[in-house]
Amino acid sequence: MQAAQSLLSKAGVTLTQPSIVELAPYLQDFPYGYEGEASMAARIAKEALGTTIKPGQPYGEIWLGSTHKNGPCTVHNGPNRGKLLKDLIQSNPEFYLGPKLLANSRMQELYKNDLPFLFKVLSFNKALPLQAHPDPSLGSKLKKQEKEQQGKNEDFVDENGKPEVSVALTDFTAFVGFRPPSHIVAFLDAVPEFADLFTEHERQQIKEAQDSEKEKAKAALKRFFGTLIGYPEDKAHAFISRVTKKLDSDGPKAAFGENVDAEGLASCWKRNLEVYGDRDVGIIVTSYLLNLVRLKAGEGCWILADDIHAYVEAQGIIECMANSDNMVCHGLGETEQGGLKTFVDMLSYRHLPAKDLELSYEDSWAGGAHGRTRLYNVPITEFDILWTKLDSSNQKEKLSLPGPHTFIVTEGNVKARVGEEEIILKKYHTAFVRAGVELELELLDGDTAEIWGSFYQ
Repeated sequence: MQAAQSLLSKAGVTLTQPSIVELAPYLQDFPYGYEGEASMAARIAKEALGTTIKPGQPYGEIWLGSTHKNGPCTVHNGPNRGKLLKDLIQSNPEFYLGPKLLANSRMQELYKNDLPFLFKVLSFNKALPLQAHPDPSLGSKLKKQEKEQQGKNEDFVDENGKPEVSVALTDFTAFVGFRPPSHIVAFLDAVPEFADLFTEHERQQIKEAQDSEKEKAKAALKRFFGTLIGYPEDKAHAFISRVTKKLDSDGPKAAFGENVDAEGLASCWKRNLEVYGDRDVGIIVTSYLLNLVRLKAGEGCWILADDIHAYVEAQGIIECMANSDNMVCHGLGETEQGGLKTFVDMLSYRHLPAKDLELSYEDSWAGGAHGRTRLYNVPITEFDILWTKLDSSNQKEKLSLPGPHTFIVTEGNVKARVGEEEIILKKYHTAFVRAGVELELELLDGDTAEIWGSFYQ
């Protein structure tokens, strides 16, 4: 600590206004998480903070640079130790956020003098609720409505939208976005039990939407989703029982058809059935209306506000989103949060093939001086994602950061330096760096180091 203080003094920087700080992340014991130290989120908290991990307790997420009231991070080193990251930033917004972010009127409207993003690691072995995140207009409406009805806000605590991206650290399975109408028509043709859930008019509408303009296709998808999501439990139970019997007797292709990832759908069906029971309509909606996405480490996908999704399983994913914690959901363990009508009406009904939802990326990003960093092409204004890998032959990287940056070391130990300020970060330690600086990263020991971060540019 004395060495760090002397470096700060030498640089002429006041100790209360450092350019880089280690963070204490915020562990969330959400019920869909892996239990105990099987959860990567829990292991991060244990390594970074010495948190006591309860063996039977699920830990679904850890928030890594959060200024959000539902999981605020604090400074973990130096004279600001224990101070909320948000308070540190707001002590001098121009210093920490940079003039570019402050000059963006839309960002200031939504996230005044604050980080525009929320950076996390998720670790879950049960499906998250079938959900969508409202855009700022709907978020504001739902927040006001909840306050009027309940006298306080619990489900809708801010007015921001919540577009997000996720990048796999381990194998990652999710349902993301609606399938194109042609895929759903294939289910109608291959699975008579599924076709029986809809009227002749609804079936004809979705068939006509295959080759029609986007708005007609969206209207057909809305009709299909509205029918299924409103199914009463007894009807959902009857259908799930029939398909499960068919799956067990005749195999995945009999239950889902020839031209899909039938094995993957069968695995998700059985997993969700075991966790949520045979009366949960979310099992039907995800399996027949949504894209099944299965990603390997390093691959990612994107979701905009008002897009439907339900993550299924991953030991670890990097997730970053706009700085919000609003969610409308129904199915896979949840019941009518935000209301069914709101759920049906809010969705974008974007319908892209699964491959079009995967993130592209640029290796040897120009902002990394030594070519050790990948930039993920994120179609969201609030943030971008970086992955840096160091090894014994390439031990250093220097990142030019126009906006604020939060990052976690997921492998190895590194020295992180900004000017003459430096901190040592071991595996699973997290840090925040102010805007407009160069961040130098150096492998300290071991064969490799991996660093994941989000930043505004």
